[in-house]
Amino acid sequence: MEGSWRDVLAVLVILAQLTVSGSSYQIIEGPRNVTALKGSEARFNCTVTHGWKLIMWALNGIVELSLTSQKPIITSNRFTSASYNSTDSFISEMIIHNVQLNDSGPVQCSLQNSNVFGFAFLSVQDSIGGEGQALPTWAIILLAVAFSLLLILIIALIIIFCCCCVSRREKEGNLQM
Repeated sequence: MEGSWRDVLAVLVILAQLTVSGSSYQIIEGPRNVTALKGSEARFNCTVTHGWKLIMWALNGIVELSLTSQKPIITSNRFTSASYNSTDSFISEMIIHNVQLNDSGPVQCSLQNSNVFGFAFLSVQDSIGGEGQALPTWAIILLAVAFSLLLILIIALIIIFCCCCVSRREKEGNLQM
């Protein structure tokens, strides 16, 4: 009986070590939400502790990009990566090229052997000139100049009208005398 307790204790110690070693790599800062225009690029960063073995990036629940410590595993030319090392962390950047409307959705960064995930949301907009958008600066300037010229024309017409009225009254006054 005493031997079986030792075996159970040994198994628990081994499981605890595996759990600790698997979760020692953590996501320090997950990706942030991004809004991108259709056809442009979207970039997401995930900061992790050193010692990681595999970083996985998923878009809409599908792993699109994986990185080992040696190289990225690229499954599509639309998804590339960049990486940055610092003394206490590693930053993985996923770049989505030529984003499309159906790319809108959750973005996830995760580490192998870790139950910690970093989540963000990608929102893709069709175009700049959508409803509720401000006019470009050149259009505002053009409208301001056009309204200024219209105002000057109205003032000139009022002055001409007044001069004609005064001249007409003077002629009528001269004819009556």
